[in-house]
Amino acid sequence: MDEPNIIPEFEMLGPSTGHAEMIARFHCPIGCGWRHDEPADPGPGRIILPVGFTATDLSGAMSLNAEAGWLAFRSRVEAAITDHFETAHPGY
Repeated sequence: MDEPNIIPEFEMLGPSTGHAEMIARFHCPIGCGWRHDEPADPGPGRIILPVGFTATDLSGAMSLNAEAGWLAFRSRVEAAITDHFETAHPGY
């Protein structure tokens, strides 16, 4: 089950649209013209494995890395949207 959040729908932009990397573009849900671009894939994070690691250790570390990346992405987007609403649409 997805957690509730304030992130609106977005469009993906990449090389076919003239961008060097994949970008998730978020528009103001009210339609004021504001937008926020966020790298869709900042790349892999650091994975630390124990000596003699197993496939299970690697799988778990990769899952944690993906979860941390999603939480960081979500946090940055929510902060940008919150800041926009506080600045451009106070009291909305």
